[in-house]
Amino acid sequence: VVPGIVTVAGETFCHIIANKRLLFTRRRGRYRFEIAFPNMNLDLDNLNVERHGLLAAFYCPVPAGTVDAVHFSNQTAQNQKLKMYGYQISASGQVQRDLTNGYLTHIGNRVGQEYIGHDCTPSKLSLSGSPIFNEERQLVGISYADFGITKALNVENIASMLSEFYDGMENRPMSDILQRIRDVGEHQFVQPADHMT
Repeated sequence: VVPGIVTVAGETFCHIIANKRLLFTRRRGRYRFEIAFPNMNLDLDNLNVERHGLLAAFYCPVPAGTVDAVHFSNQTAQNQKLKMYGYQISASGQVQRDLTNGYLTHIGNRVGQEYIGHDCTPSKLSLSGSPIFNEERQLVGISYADFGITKALNVENIASMLSEFYDGMENRPMSDILQRIRDVGEHQFVQPADHMT
C-alpha cells in the first residue's frame, strides 16, 4: 500500500503525488503497483511516472467525479492539531485505513529544507508518504521519515518539488503550480469533440 495524494482532479483525469522511495525501490520488478479508485483500478506500469526530490507524480485517466483533490494550506503553528491518514494491515491481511490524531510538535530545518514534526502515530505503512491534514481538512504536509517524531514535508517544500516537474515554475506559488498541472492534464486528456452527424 502506497499512499497517493490527488493534487488536481479534472473532467477526465487526476494528478497524483506519492513518496518516490515507495514506488522506485531496488526491488521494483518484484512488485506490481495499482491505483485503486472507487469501482476501478489502474496499473501503474501503464502510466508515465516522473520523480523529483522526494516526490513521484503522474496523471491518471479517470471519469469526472471519481476523486476529489486535496486543498493545501501552508499555515502551520506549533501545537496545532493534526490528523494523519494512513493504512494498517489487519490480522486477516486486509488493508485498513486509519486516521490518527496528533499535534505539530515543531518546525525544523534540515539541509536548507524546512519540515514539520508531528506526533500522529504512524503504522509501518503510514510513516512514509501519508498525508497530514489540519482541522479544516487541508493538507499541511506529507510524512517522509520517523525517528521518534515523524517528519513531514511542508506545503512550501511540496510546491518546490512540484515546480521541478514543470519548466518556468520555480519559486511560484502553489496556486500557479496547480494551474499548470491542470493545464497540462487538460491538454493530455483532451475529450473528443462532439460531432453532429
